[in-house]
Amino acid sequence: MGMPAGAAPRRAAGDEEEDWYEEAWQYAVVETMMLLVLIMIAILFDTFWHYLTHYVERNTYRFGHPHQGRAQGDEVNHEHKQLYTVLLQRMGTEFMTLGELALVIFLFEKYGVFDSVASACSTMGDMKLPKTGMDWFHMAEYVHFSLFGGMCLYFIQMSAFVAGSIRRIRGWEEERGRRADLLRAGSFIDRQVSTPSFFGGLDDHEEYECMQTRFIDGVFLWQIRDNTKYNTLLWHLGLNPDRADGRSLRSEVETLLQDQFDFSAFLALSVEAAVDDAIEVHIASWCTVWLFLACAFPIHRWGPSPQLSAGSGPTDRVLAGALLMGVQTAACVHGTGGEARGMGGKATGPLGVASTDVP
Repeated sequence: MGMPAGAAPRRAAGDEEEDWYEEAWQYAVVETMMLLVLIMIAILFDTFWHYLTHYVERNTYRFGHPHQGRAQGDEVNHEHKQLYTVLLQRMGTEFMTLGELALVIFLFEKYGVFDSVASACSTMGDMKLPKTGMDWFHMAEYVHFSLFGGMCLYFIQMSAFVAGSIRRIRGWEEERGRRADLLRAGSFIDRQVSTPSFFGGLDDHEEYECMQTRFIDGVFLWQIRDNTKYNTLLWHLGLNPDRADGRSLRSEVETLLQDQFDFSAFLALSVEAAVDDAIEVHIASWCTVWLFLACAFPIHRWGPSPQLSAGSGPTDRVLAGALLMGVQTAACVHGTGGEARGMGGKATGPLGVASTDVP
């Protein structure tokens, strides 16, 4: 079994130590054994990932999905996201990017880029730097694994974020079912004044009613901000916008919105869109971390207290990871801010009227 030309690992410049193998077949035997082990690990991981993907697709929650106990008559007019599936897909994408970085590091070592860096940095005064190309290679591997660990921590945080969002969406779907049962029974949905707890919070039912009331109040502001959209809404509700009895019309619109507009589905769509956006690590987030590290570099190099920054490399990584999570969390808060403001997200209601102008 011959060894392809150039397949043997490259030695660092100036390394005169003899090769551990004498014949090409000896190198090929060890290489083959390592390939057998690595391919087996790859097969096991691929099988695990395949079954995990199918399990998530078949068993995790999605708003309005039949296996969640939705009644046959409860139709869902929009395709809702399966958030754990979205999370798993984004994890695969980010880890593939880390794999590309590993390939770049390997090629740099293979073709002597690290040796060139070591030679260029050998004349940089009294600053201590890796001496050989192999030292630079090991340092790059260490930093690469730090990125991998940071991404693992990030996705652990996102898993908790997805779990919390699903708990909220489940509660809204339960409220949706309760109201649907009341409407089928011909019962009146009693809206009571909400009473905050000692800490200012509301239970789930009262919070849902507060958000729905705030949403409806925002819809009536369309009369002032966008009368065309308000008239379109009245047309979808089967009402005449030119009626003279404005107070009666308002009351009728409010009743129809409570009965016909699937507010829980609207809440779910808004939160799903925000979570989907938060799971993706945007270029702006990476640029923010890059700028932070770019500012940290001159502080370590020319700062007033080198002793203070001597062991701060891990601190930089921790702070950079925290900054990445903070930027993403800020994006989550901005994306879900519509919920706190009466759900003014970029969603379209079941009545076919875009609700982007709800404050």
